[in-house]
Parts: sequence; structure tokens; C-alpha cells
Amino acid sequence: MIHPQTTATGPITSSYFVDESLQQDGLRLFDQWQISPIQGRKCNIKLTRSKHIITARECLSPKIERHEIYLPYIGQEQARFQLVLQNITSSNKSHELDQHGRYLLSSLTGHPFKINGTLSLQSFVRRGDIIDLGFNRIKYLRSEDRNWQWDFLPSSALLASDLNILLEGESGVGKSFWAGKIHHESGRRGSFVHINLSSFAESLIESELFGHIKGAFTGAIRNKQGALASAEYGTLFLDELDSLPHSIQTKLLLFLDSKQYRPVGGMQNRSIDVRILFASGQSLEEMVARGEFRRDFFFRVSSGIKIKIPPLRGQSKLIAHHCANFATREEVTLSKRLIEYYQSLPWPGNVRQLLGHLTKKKITTKGPYLNYNHQDENICYQGANYTPQESNNSFRSIDEIKRNHARLVFNHFEGNMRRSCKVLGITKNTLRKMVA
Repeated sequence: MIHPQTTATGPITSSYFVDESLQQDGLRLFDQWQISPIQGRKCNIKLTRSKHIITARECLSPKIERHEIYLPYIGQEQARFQLVLQNITSSNKSHELDQHGRYLLSSLTGHPFKINGTLSLQSFVRRGDIIDLGFNRIKYLRSEDRNWQWDFLPSSALLASDLNILLEGESGVGKSFWAGKIHHESGRRGSFVHINLSSFAESLIESELFGHIKGAFTGAIRNKQGALASAEYGTLFLDELDSLPHSIQTKLLLFLDSKQYRPVGGMQNRSIDVRILFASGQSLEEMVARGEFRRDFFFRVSSGIKIKIPPLRGQSKLIAHHCANFATREEVTLSKRLIEYYQSLPWPGNVRQLLGHLTKKKITTKGPYLNYNHQDENICYQGANYTPQESNNSFRSIDEIKRNHARLVFNHFEGNMRRSCKVLGITKNTLRKMVA
């Protein structure tokens, strides 16, 4: 998050966060476009025309007048750009938009602007783009997600490759969520197929993965396509890998080595192009040491990319990310105070617990706006006796515990500084620093 400031050589960037609801499908006519500066009031803009001029000029807050959108700027030059809703025509190949009807951003001054580090005079507005308006910057809410700026994830080049990936983490950390995002970012044109290995009996897992031929066993009355074939040219996500029987580990190991498989009852091998993501709630290395997991299969699975997904406790950015995704999917708005309160909690159930609470809160709340209330405090008591099962790195520092407790008290008194300071026994300046 970049705050407005100046240097000896002149002003630098100021960030604006655009409502993430436009990120899935792009901008459409009559969309509500929300621009929220770091300092100042947010501006709701309804796109009522096929063309809108974006202008950076001297004004106190963003506003719209007819077809012009005005944004405050701290630079010395006035930048002018326009958003144009293009029609899909086969003849206009150079400026043709995709089926979502996204907007085209073009310069009206003849000077290029910067999108994702590249200077351009025209560019389609897409999810995650960063647009420089003079010295002002419009930064989409999910641009960090688009660029995969997460400490626990490897580079985007590795994620987009065909290497297999092993996801490890506590129960409920959202391994299936991240697997879906990895598939989306990989650009593979096939389907994303999710198989929970623990939900099948041992006698059925082989058929579910590789398929079977009619008459292969009792009850096989027709040919069945397995999960591997369903995920051709796409991604197969095998969840709960730690529950996979040894016999199936052997057959899956052969497939990983040769990229060929044979359906149950079949006589010929079949080749297939599929990327496999694995997930385990237990440490496979420890299972190997106990003799509960094949050593050769473990080395084959972990030879690609290994990602350790952190729990939610102490991960403020990750909590805000999941809240934003929930708000987009369920078409609701979460208050800043509610998100800050969530960020102060340990969440022993991780993402599953967070999304479960948000779902319940959405059902019990009238309207699309979810705000903090005292009933939300019941969450912290649910995990009050929780002890992390990870290494010492998972424990929070004393300063972090103090800040979270200060936010908890501050939210309890609905932002009342005097009452919060009285309970905490600190000054207002100290409280401001702790809840900032």
C-alpha cells in the first residue's frame, strides 16, 4: 500500500483501489465502479456511456461529471485517458475484445502510460493491471494476487509450468482453493478436476483414477472414463494424498514416470497430457519414516514444486484476501472494521472456519453489507484454548498479541478511543499506533 508523498525530485505515486467486482469479467456498461483513495472518500461511478474520459487534475476527491471521471493527482502534468466499450466485430481485429466486453484504455495526450511495467498507448483493462495516470496510480484490489506476490508461492514461471506440485498444510488452509488458482494461472485449456482420495473405498480408487472397461469387474456394465482422462490438457488435483493405498501409489508412480496409464480391465496403455497437483494434510516425509508411505513415490511426488501453505493465524494479508474473494463470490461488502477484527483472531479452523462464519453472517444479516457486531466476538472464544501444532515459527510474538488484543478491545467499543484506552491502560497515541 503506497501513501502519497513527495521527494526532492518531485511527487511519486498515490494508490487508488478499484472495486474488485469488475475483476472477474471486466468492465461492462452500467457497471458500478468504485474508486477508493488511500486518503479521502471513495467514489462510486456508474458507467452509463460507451466512452468515459479519465482525467487526473487538482481536486479533493474522485468524482464524475457526465462522461468524465476526475481523479486527484499530485503530479505536475494533467493526464487524460479514455475507457471505450468495444463491440465484438470480426473486422476489427486489432482492437477486438473478448466475449466479456472488456474496456479498452487509450491515451488522449499522445503520451504512453504504463501497464504491468510496459509502456503503451492502448491496452485492454484486465484483471490485475496497474495503470499510471501521470504520477497517480490506479491499482486494482487484486493486482497482488494476479502477480502472485505471496511469500509461500514460487515464481509465476514455475507455477505456469507443467511441473507437478505438492501442496502441504494444516486442515482447512485452503489447499483446493490454491490448487484452483494455480490451474487458472497456468493457462492450460483443459478442465480442473478435483478428486478427494479419502472419500473412496480402496477397491474403487483405481477405477476412479484410471477408468475401467465394460465387464472388467462385477457391476462394470459400461465403459467409464477416469479422472485422468477427464482432466486431459488440464489439471488433476488429488487431495488427501496421505490416504492413498500402497497398491495405487505404485500404479500412479508408473504413470508419473511414463505419462501412460491403462484402464482397469484394459489391454492397451493410453498416453495423456495432464498436470497433477497433490495435497496432503500430513507430512509425507514423516509418513515415509513410519513406513506408511512409499519412499520412491514420495520422492517422485516431491521432485517438482513443494508448497507449504501457511495457516491463517498471523496472516493479515491472507485473511483479507479470502474475505475479498468471499465478498466477490457472494456479492456482499465487508466493512474494514470487520476485516480488521478477523485479522486479530487465530482461526484454528483456518479458511474453512473463516468462510463458514462469513456464510453464517451473510445469512443472518439483512442486506449486502456485513459490519462488525458483538456477536462476532464468539469466534475468539471458539479457539481460545487452541495450541498451534506447527513449529515455533507459528507462535505469535508478544507485540503481535498486544496489537491484536488492542484491536479486539477497540472493535468491542466500536472505535471509542476514550473507553478503549481506559480498559487497556494506554494513551490515545499508543492505541492509534497499535490499531493502525
